[in-house]
Amino acid sequence: MDVNWPASIAATAIFWLAGIVLSFWPKQVQKYYLGFLDRHQNTARFNPFVDWMRTPSYVMYLRVIGVVCFTVSAFLMVCLAVAIRSSLP
Repeated sequence: MDVNWPASIAATAIFWLAGIVLSFWPKQVQKYYLGFLDRHQNTARFNPFVDWMRTPSYVMYLRVIGVVCFTVSAFLMVCLAVAIRSSLP
């Protein structure tokens, strides 16, 4: 079984990092993105979720997405471990 190791490791790292950021700092992510939308009004008018992004439920949503990213990274780590074990002689 051929595995694209760099892409697999990169995907695992990206999901793991997203899980950390979204789980532990969702208010900062919200603040950053709302600041971005305030600076770029043309972009904000095409986003139908701007009003919802200002609510506390959006912060909870970010936390849930963070947990999902952690779960995906854990699944990818297990898949990588199985692939490494099966490729050993």
